[in-house]
Amino acid sequence: MLTAKIIGGTVLAYSDSGIPSCIDYDTFVFCHGVGYNKEIFSPLFEVVPPNLRLIAYNQRGYAGSTPLSQREQLLLLEDSESQALSYVYDLINFLKFLNRQDLPRKPIVVGWSKGTMLLIGLAAEDYLPKDVQQDVFSMMSALILYEPPGSAFALPPTKDYANAMFSGLSSQDDKLLSENFARWISGFYKSESNDPFQSSSDLLPPKLIAQASEPQMVRHGFFWRHSTVPAKQATLTASIFENGKLPIAVCFNGETAGYLIAAAEEAKKLGGIVELLDETGNHLAFAHMPKKWLMQLCGVVSGLLNRKIGQ
Repeated sequence: MLTAKIIGGTVLAYSDSGIPSCIDYDTFVFCHGVGYNKEIFSPLFEVVPPNLRLIAYNQRGYAGSTPLSQREQLLLLEDSESQALSYVYDLINFLKFLNRQDLPRKPIVVGWSKGTMLLIGLAAEDYLPKDVQQDVFSMMSALILYEPPGSAFALPPTKDYANAMFSGLSSQDDKLLSENFARWISGFYKSESNDPFQSSSDLLPPKLIAQASEPQMVRHGFFWRHSTVPAKQATLTASIFENGKLPIAVCFNGETAGYLIAAAEEAKKLGGIVELLDETGNHLAFAHMPKKWLMQLCGVVSGLLNRKIGQ
């Protein structure tokens, strides 16, 4: 297992597809979401084109990375905003670690699900100190938010989310919460349906699900946020589409949960670049159809940067 030791002694486990044989290549850095670690991206690593490099890391608390201390776990209840900020700085320091490897081009950072909140933290106005943000922007080519949650925009829960999650969120039973979450987030949904007709948990290889799932981290994932004040959270997220300092796009697939589609629709209302990758496919489309999904993602990034990526 590869590990990066960043500022403060934090260790982050990561996967790397390796340096391509060609001199001129692009690098994608993937940030996972709640309850799944970097292994959920492993199908992508099996279909990497010769001019791409893929890297995915595990946030603190996930397998192979520095565990959360008892103090950090208590702080999630008392100061979830500080915890969120610390995770954003972990990503910043991981990017610094990668940029010391003399990448031919600045990496494209891809956030998935709540991992998109880390990217919002990088780009939002008045979230990071100005000098830190300028430094961050100098280390990246573009940001891709793949299916951010509605909570990133402070949206009220949609019916699909409420039906699946409220009993688990109000319960102290972590097993119930993680099961409800996995069933909801990995579902395939028909347009405007609140109940999934299929689930990734039943379709993906059991070995992949076992390696990628960390159900003990689900409740943790519901606590950290940029702001506990909904209006402030909405303002922070809206600002990333307004400053124009870095190419940013929101992407989604057509059979994903309603709460995630609502977030994509909100991003579009805010003037963001929003791309439907495919009418089919759910929140884990990259694991079900990795080659197709990766090429669709490359197409979006090619449009953002006005040059061909991975094609």
